[in-house]
Amino acid sequence: MGDALAGRVALVTGASRGIGAAIAIRLAAEGAAVAVVARSLEPGSGGHLAGSLRETVDAITAAGGRAVPIVADLADPGCDRSAIVSQAAAELGPVDVLVNNAAACFYLSIDETSERRLRVAYEVNVITPYLLTKAVTSTAIIERHWGAEKIDYRQAERKTTNVRELQGLAAGFRGSRRKEVRRGNQAWRPGPRRYRYRVYSARPARTRR
Repeated sequence: MGDALAGRVALVTGASRGIGAAIAIRLAAEGAAVAVVARSLEPGSGGHLAGSLRETVDAITAAGGRAVPIVADLADPGCDRSAIVSQAAAELGPVDVLVNNAAACFYLSIDETSERRLRVAYEVNVITPYLLTKAVTSTAIIERHWGAEKIDYRQAERKTTNVRELQGLAAGFRGSRRKEVRRGNQAWRPGPRRYRYRVYSARPARTRR
């Protein structure tokens, strides 16, 4: 294990599988204690999707790291995002690194996109990152004098090359979510009051073999 994040606490959403789980495992490998957030707690609870919080936590602890699972439905308007941060702080300490990885993406035309799906997308992709960031940039972190790291690795940042998906209002719908994410990150860069926070927004890029 490394020590780049020794003594720090990270919170990663969408960490039951895929990129989120890999990020959580990597942060733990660098010494961070990690709170992993998702809906799927136990193996098999994600329906047709493999992966669970328990498996992510087990992978971290098996490598000598420390992690706790926090079950939350980020698509639910009634979800208390500040309570997620409070639970992470109660079990691991104040959150230093926030990774907004959870995403809800529906690649459908405008007439196929229901109001429910629209609301789910904005709850997960826009409202949740905003409220989690607001909760993380608290007095507890400011008093520690180690600026919070807000990292956005979410699928909402993805670009598509499918021309049919880029046509008409459907493209505008998806593009508006990406713009909300990017604008939100830009707004948080100065940080509250006189404090500054490091904010990153990662996007997929071409790779060479």
